[in-house]
Amino acid sequence: MSFQVVLRPVTESDLPTLFAHQDDPVVRAMGVIPHRAREEFFQKWKEVLADTQFAKQSIWVDEQLVGNMVCFLRDGVHEIGYVVGRDHWGKGIASAALAQFLPLISHLPRPITARVVKHNFASLRVLQKNGFLIVAEMTETDPQGRHIPEFRLSLAEEPNQ
Repeated sequence: MSFQVVLRPVTESDLPTLFAHQDDPVVRAMGVIPHRAREEFFQKWKEVLADTQFAKQSIWVDEQLVGNMVCFLRDGVHEIGYVVGRDHWGKGIASAALAQFLPLISHLPRPITARVVKHNFASLRVLQKNGFLIVAEMTETDPQGRHIPEFRLSLAEEPNQ
């Protein structure tokens, strides 16, 4: 199957689809993003859209919105995050989107980091295919009090250098 991944700036009209992606309990179990109720999600994304320090792109395949990719500051370090709707997993979309996203943020100081729950082997592979290396293991406690083991990854240099 052939497809073309296209990144576009996230717009307010993308938010209902992006909410549906993050509202899927299977998607939430595979990530480290906080789940937000609908109103809270839309409010947070309106803040993100207004924040020029926050890199954000929607991921499109065959004119269908399938996810988003962001880069934000956490504890003074730039961190990558992404969500792809479950119907689009396993097709190479996240890997292709990240490969396109990294040049868009090449002006940011290194390292660029990412976090992935240990059982999300597909996301770990996406990051590693794009040059990220595991640099630490940690445990995050979610709002429900569950302890979630994670890897922290880092991209120290521009890919393909």
